[in-house]
Amino acid sequence: MLAGSLSEAGWRGMGRGGAAPELYSPARPGATRLAGCNRCGQCRRRSRARPGPRHRERVRAQPPTVVSRRPAAERSRVCYRQATMSRPHAKEDPGPEPVDPLRVWFRFIRLNRRVTAAVGAELREIGLSIPQFDVLSTLTEREGLTQQELAARLYVTKGNVSGLIDRLVEAGLVERRAIPGDRRSHALHLTPAGSALASRGIEAQEAYVARTLGRLAPADIAAFERLVLEWRDLARADATDRS
Repeated sequence: MLAGSLSEAGWRGMGRGGAAPELYSPARPGATRLAGCNRCGQCRRRSRARPGPRHRERVRAQPPTVVSRRPAAERSRVCYRQATMSRPHAKEDPGPEPVDPLRVWFRFIRLNRRVTAAVGAELREIGLSIPQFDVLSTLTEREGLTQQELAARLYVTKGNVSGLIDRLVEAGLVERRAIPGDRRSHALHLTPAGSALASRGIEAQEAYVARTLGRLAPADIAAFERLVLEWRDLARADATDRS
């Protein structure tokens, strides 16, 4: 209730038993100030004394003044200070947990087994095993290799390659050609049937790669290739140190 709207009878009825109007106080920024009588308002708030006639005349003559609240920027600073003082101190973020190389290694092994099984199933549909496809696909990259050179590229022994080549020759997919000046070695070449079957196997692998690895972002594939090459170099260096 504003002080300017109070009548004299209203002031008389607000003694010790009545409710005092909301008076101005520095601790209450939004309260209504009784114009021209701050001191009387402070005294009346403490002792509930009835205001005198002069006070009532001044109140009727002057309109009430509403004191603006604290600025928003200052209120936000106070609220932030109170919130930070009341809540417990947050623990520092230790950062991401370091990755265990052994765990990555086991995941790579399991992924290799899964991929090998999936590709092997697709190759069996066209009548090839994974070792046979390895030989045919390697010869598509470079024909005329000897059995020893082919074994080195496939990371297997010469004896393993010899039996595999014999079966491919019997199937009409690979042929041995004599090397001039070398009676002990033969150059390996694909027959037209072997070249066609190798192309079908490569297409099957391309489709599988497009459904899996090819769905990654190009930047991720480039980063993955860089890591694989670095890993390969480390493996080669380790093999050289142990030999």
